[in-house]
Amino acid sequence: MHAGKEARMERERTGVGYTVHELAELSGCTVRTLHHYDDLGLVPAQRANNGYRRYGAAEVDRLHQVLLYRECGMPLAAIGRLLDDPAFDARDALAGHLLSLIHISESTRQAEISYAVFCLKKKKKR
Repeated sequence: MHAGKEARMERERTGVGYTVHELAELSGCTVRTLHHYDDLGLVPAQRANNGYRRYGAAEVDRLHQVLLYRECGMPLAAIGRLLDDPAFDARDALAGHLLSLIHISESTRQAEISYAVFCLKKKKKR
């Protein structure tokens, strides 16, 4: 096993967690994104004695949820409300978001069809 990976796994096991740079590398996020999520309270970091951000297992799990919902196109404010709601149900949240995406898709398709018809009529008049 790679020495760096062993060290990270040991930190996770002992509860020391990850630095912001380590978590950025592991998650594919930028350090700036992690700072932003911390500032918004989406993925609040713990603070080490030196004031540096530290991320434990709970923060890593929450980051995974945030990234999943971002990938689905959810706005950060909605993600924060969902994750902070004690009655939060991931399945219901994703189903509701899927329905809104379908509605947006249908609205967009209708607009594109209307525009195509408009363009065709305009060409016919020439």
